[in-house]
Amino acid sequence: SRLGAARLGGARQARRGAARSQPGPALPACLGGSAWPRCILRDRLKGRDGGEGRGQRRPAPGPTRSELEADALLAGRRAPGRSGYVAVPKRLQQATGAVPWTTNAFVTPAGMQPQTAPCARVLLVSLGTSSRAPHLKPTRLRLNAPTRASATDPLASAAASKDLLVMPASVCGARATALAAGAASSVKELALTDGYDADQDGVGPTYTNWEANINRVCKCDTGFTGPGCALAVCPYGDDPSTYPGSGATLTPVIGGGTITSVTVDTAGSGYNNPVISISGDGAGAIASAVLDATGAVSSITVSTAGSGYTTATATITDEYQQDFTITLTTGASSGTLGGTFGFRFMGETIWFDADANSLDASSMQSALQTHGAIDSVSVTRGTPDGNNGAVYTIGFTGFSSGNFNNLYSHTGAPDVSEFTCIISSVTGASSPTCVIAESIITNVREFRPCSGRGTCDIQLGICSCFNGYAGENCGTLSNIVSLIDDRPVWLIENLGLAFVGSLLKMTSAKAAAADFKFIEMVADDVAIVDVRGDGRVTVYSGGIQVVAG
Repeated sequence: SRLGAARLGGARQARRGAARSQPGPALPACLGGSAWPRCILRDRLKGRDGGEGRGQRRPAPGPTRSELEADALLAGRRAPGRSGYVAVPKRLQQATGAVPWTTNAFVTPAGMQPQTAPCARVLLVSLGTSSRAPHLKPTRLRLNAPTRASATDPLASAAASKDLLVMPASVCGARATALAAGAASSVKELALTDGYDADQDGVGPTYTNWEANINRVCKCDTGFTGPGCALAVCPYGDDPSTYPGSGATLTPVIGGGTITSVTVDTAGSGYNNPVISISGDGAGAIASAVLDATGAVSSITVSTAGSGYTTATATITDEYQQDFTITLTTGASSGTLGGTFGFRFMGETIWFDADANSLDASSMQSALQTHGAIDSVSVTRGTPDGNNGAVYTIGFTGFSSGNFNNLYSHTGAPDVSEFTCIISSVTGASSPTCVIAESIITNVREFRPCSGRGTCDIQLGICSCFNGYAGENCGTLSNIVSLIDDRPVWLIENLGLAFVGSLLKMTSAKAAAADFKFIEMVADDVAIVDVRGDGRVTVYSGGIQVVAG
């Protein structure tokens, strides 16, 4: 009857209205885990097939899973013409229940106001791993609809306060270290663990700016980098083709007790930053070198003649490719130092004896070389003072890139702020001090990815070396290939007229034996000459001709 139909229609309308007014399903239990974005999608899709969410409005026809995944990847990109805002594809909004169905909403990064209507539920911003979507950014959502998050839900307190911070663990990928399991670190947390330790207590500063708990960042495992830790760090090294010049010899000329000139006896080669020292029984003479295009010394300019010289010598040193050097000075206002100091560099701390009388140069060297970012060092120690403090001069003869990630790296001359002393474990002295200062920071050895002589595959962390270079980090001179028909493939040239060394020297750690060769000459796959490991020379073709001698 018409009355029955009206009653039935009214009941249907009532049920529809009740369904619309419902707050929606509770946040999935897996929300705090590494798989939570896919979990939300699965739960929302379940509603389309008659499971959870029955009775809620759904898109028709519904997008496929692959379409939703593509939308999720796009959700992390900035919307054209809306700097700072992130566009959310409508079908992704509908499938996740993240925003009202008809709202073409925009969601802002942390700390910014929403552009349009607030979100009703949690927005799905990521699917899959960081290698698929390393560009995804953390997002702050303003909630205006009630949720059913329980007291045990990891985001319950954020939901209750209407501010929900979303940084999916999958954005950081499997190659990230998080302070809170399954999530990226806030800048406040990161400041405490990795910030500059100005008061030397082993803890970084307390960051209290307004976004301290909003902005979040991945801290990648060592060997990985990128915003989502999906990129690999290639091994670093020193460029094997850069080295100091050598071979120049000089003679100072004295007149009237002053240095009137300096004669270049041998020009040498390859100089980059030559420094001339004049010594003798006088003082004050200063000179500098003029180089030609090959780095040979062409002349010497005397800028200050000095006085009191009757004898003098001049030496030239190329201060280039030097060891990066710092000084570490320990001390106290009173008492005697005991316990240990901490030395922090590239995110790692090693400890050494605070008593300089017990920590000589060799012991300090051994302690420093246990650090993951240090390959080798040279150390000298001054005389310990009455408080057991001393000055240590530390030259880094070799760095290691083993500790490098998205937070820590350098190219051979790290800023002094990268080094920190920790004094919290020092005992037996009042006001202990540990001061690190720069000593030699310019014209130092390079420390570059693939030694600057190869290309880095950032997906695998493997170097592809240029021709002529080899090794894991391309730090070794290797086969030299020439495609020019009328030039030497490999030229060894001595420019020193007083040269007394060996132009070519081959050494073998293995004793002389017949089962290896020092030299093997082959032309078009035909053996010509070889020199065996026991010294025997075999001529296979052409013979030997002695013209003179």
